[in-house]
Amino acid sequence: MTRPFTHEPAGGWLPSERISAADALRIYTAGSAAAAGREDELGQIATGMLADFVALDRDITACAPDDIQRAQVLATFVGGRQVYER
Repeated sequence: MTRPFTHEPAGGWLPSERISAADALRIYTAGSAAAAGREDELGQIATGMLADFVALDRDITACAPDDIQRAQVLATFVGGRQVYER
């Protein structure tokens, strides 16, 4: 997506290998759960799943790449319970 703060080198290291923000989010969530063999309990927000997640002030899959690093956490949930609120 982007190289935070410096955006160097221009165009990225391997521009042909870029992925979208939606793909990156899926890889870090559902992909990590699958890699750990725990996709039946982690990696997505759904009934019966463990719920550790943050609520952000913007949709990082739809905003401009430069705006992703400006996203602010509004709330954090661990085990489905809110543990932080801004």
